[in-house]
Amino acid sequence: MQKKRWLNQASRYLFGLFDRAEQGGKDFYRDYLHDLLFNGFNNYERDNPHKMLELQERIGIVPFLNGGLFERSEPWDEPERVNLSNAVMSRVLGEDGLLRRYNFTITESMPYTQEIAVDPEMLGKVFESVVLQSEAAVDYNASDLRKATGLYYTPRIVVHFICREVMRQFLAARIEGKDIITRLRVLLELDAADGIDAEEMNQLCALLSADEARAIRGHLETIKACDPSVGSGAFAVGLLQEFVNLWILCETRERGKDPREVQDPNYLYHVQRKFIESAIYGVDIQLRAIEICKLRADRQRIVYF
Repeated sequence: MQKKRWLNQASRYLFGLFDRAEQGGKDFYRDYLHDLLFNGFNNYERDNPHKMLELQERIGIVPFLNGGLFERSEPWDEPERVNLSNAVMSRVLGEDGLLRRYNFTITESMPYTQEIAVDPEMLGKVFESVVLQSEAAVDYNASDLRKATGLYYTPRIVVHFICREVMRQFLAARIEGKDIITRLRVLLELDAADGIDAEEMNQLCALLSADEARAIRGHLETIKACDPSVGSGAFAVGLLQEFVNLWILCETRERGKDPREVQDPNYLYHVQRKFIESAIYGVDIQLRAIEICKLRADRQRIVYF
């Protein structure tokens, strides 16, 4: 959101907020960050205009993010329950803090188009490390904590390979046509993320007829996928990316033109939202994993709005 200037229209909003707390002798977490998360994003005081005005004066104008991510659902969500000193927060937001030292992207790259930067996939890796450090195998009546919790990091290229194979098998059982399995394999390897040039358009036309493309989109409209151990959402996000990529390819084949060139500016946002709301599900024994998975899904929507 900071990169998109959604936070008070500032590209370095969090850093400025932390610097202001330091200079004013304020507690950054209790006086600023907690209000940003649980009052700003959640509009906790929306029925009190006076408090909302005071909040805006302190943290600026920030968007209301619906969806439950920032609801006060745990005792730890109350400001007095957590003591995060400025010294601790300085390791993240200070002059030499983590977030100032690295380039962070707002998108999760496809396996062959990775930017040299830290992307939201880091959330899953951090979650895995934190759980393995903070919990003991005895809590799960098991000798091996990793096996007991199912906390295994799956490389991105493996995630996308599995997602594509699942989609290929799903569609091959529903779409008739000569060499459909081979054609689907090639189709799923096309990447529409950076647009579709003339050469790719010719390849797309050779792979699918307009009727086949329409049929594939029809099946995508009704598809349901559930990860029984969703964890921090690696497979959920990977599948979402594949759904969106295939939807764009098929609509391009139908229309004869990339729909992003003729649709509204939020076209990708609406496509992502369609699949997040109706096609992708997940369960897990780790509540913290579910929260991170929800956060990653929410970030996917934000990117294209």
